[in-house]
Amino acid sequence: SSECKLTLDEWFNIWVNTYYKNKVKEITYINKVDRYNGKIKGSSIGKMKLVDIRPIHIQEYVNSLKEANLKQGTIGIYISLIRAPLKQAILEGYITRNPVDGISIPRDDYKEKLVLTHEEQERFFKYASISSLYKLYKFLLLTGVRINEALALTWDDVDFDTKIIRINKTLHCYSGRQKQMLKDLNAEESTHLEYRVGTPKTRQSIRNIPISECCYTLLKEMEAENKLNINIVFHNKRGAFLN
Repeated sequence: SSECKLTLDEWFNIWVNTYYKNKVKEITYINKVDRYNGKIKGSSIGKMKLVDIRPIHIQEYVNSLKEANLKQGTIGIYISLIRAPLKQAILEGYITRNPVDGISIPRDDYKEKLVLTHEEQERFFKYASISSLYKLYKFLLLTGVRINEALALTWDDVDFDTKIIRINKTLHCYSGRQKQMLKDLNAEESTHLEYRVGTPKTRQSIRNIPISECCYTLLKEMEAENKLNINIVFHNKRGAFLN
């Protein structure tokens, strides 16, 4: 029979290495494979043959993710992992339609966003003051930047004259699985790789943030304490990036 016998897992592996790997950054490829392997590989749909997968199988998988309390956006990410390979499978003639097109992703239950009151902020700072990461916590709360943006921050991003912080890079710390994948891809260069500094995923993430008076005081204190002129704002005892 000429019927395709590939499973979704087998086809994803072929697709990601043939059609996807060479058009994206290495870390984007690694993240794609890592996510697939972590949630879909070996699952009920991962082990199914492409020709047997119907919308109901995808929907049952989606419902199981919802029952596991995954958010709508996170479920959407996992579904996108299989949508593109299945679209390519149509072009290859393996299947005639994409079963993902027939499913719906359940909406999240509405939850009011919680923010810290001034009293709660004061209580937080009181108990956080004994931590070696106290100044990082304070910076995060004063600026609202993402943790990976703060950890990538260098002193040349801070302009005390114009009171502006330039957010233009992020720090990605590799998980154990991702480090192994890097070694498999490029053993010589990646053996000791713990993190990667890169550009934000979207252009909108590159931005200038005004420095408030409280933040100005905090950063000036840190600048004065930086006797070794380490360029990383929030660094460990070795002067390297924090994980």
